Amino acid sequence: LWSFDKTVEIDRTQRVIRIASRSFWFVNSTKDIPFGRIRSVETKASSEKDKMGRERFTYSIVLLLEDPREKFTLINFKDGLTSSETAFQEYFDLLNASLKKR
Repeated sequence: LWSFDKTVEIDRTQRVIRIASRSFWFVNSTKDIPFGRIRSVETKASSEKDKMGRERFTYSIVLLLEDPREKFTLINFKDGLTSSETAFQEYFDLLNASLKKR
């Protein structure tokens, strides 16, 4: 059995994005990304056909970081989930509003 859970928290007080991950129910990790490391926020959309030939979309929010330079996929929203495009847009707007106050 395999399980993966990721929680993203935007902490405006400490000015970090905190990502907590858990897999296999017992392996935990936390990554803090200070607002000052974020060079920009990028959005991506990709699509692929499912077994029934229907097009399915994945929407991603990617952080472009400095010192060291790296790309970090913050979150993915899969099409077919309830209001995935709306949830993606709301999350992206919240992230941008938080970062503008830095």
